[in-house]
Amino acid sequence: MWRHGFNQFCRMDSRTEVRIKEIKREKGSLESCYRIVLEDKDAMFTFPVIVSAYDVKPIIYAFEEKIPDRPHTHDLFESFIQRSGTLLLDVSIVHFDKGVFYAKLSFLGLSGPFVMDSRVSDALALALRSGAPVYIENTVIKELGIIDLQSETAEDGEIKNYKAEIARLENRLQQLVATECYEDAATLRDRIKELKMKDKGL
Repeated sequence: MWRHGFNQFCRMDSRTEVRIKEIKREKGSLESCYRIVLEDKDAMFTFPVIVSAYDVKPIIYAFEEKIPDRPHTHDLFESFIQRSGTLLLDVSIVHFDKGVFYAKLSFLGLSGPFVMDSRVSDALALALRSGAPVYIENTVIKELGIIDLQSETAEDGEIKNYKAEIARLENRLQQLVATECYEDAATLRDRIKELKMKDKGL
């Protein structure tokens, strides 16, 4: 109830709520990179967050509602939050720069609301454990060039808008480089070159 009441005062029109649609290993990955696919509530668009095998483990546990033999760091932090009388109100993905997403955690403590910076992987792990909603700032949607991908792909899977697809893959490429998945990045770079050639009609 507190979370719902507080969020009524936030500028919700500047953010879009998203959820984790699926978690999967990068296609053909040689370096154990994982793709967390986030989707808006109306299933109009999706976008990936690339994380390492180490960072994805606590997210998978929470997403699949598994209970570890011993509590992970995120489990301990969630327990601390609850026992200290603090509530995680929501998670916001607020910026994307050079392949890295930045997030903020909004809390309601005994002395009032406060905000903390967070890595997106940590923010998602905590949101899943606490049931807090996840949002992405609409400015980030514009930065990423996120579009309704269904409208950009024909029924037979053929790409209808090469420039939009190239922009989407270039954002993913930045994330792979930032996550140090260099071999996967090289494979994706070749794919981008191929699409640029097709876009030019070559």
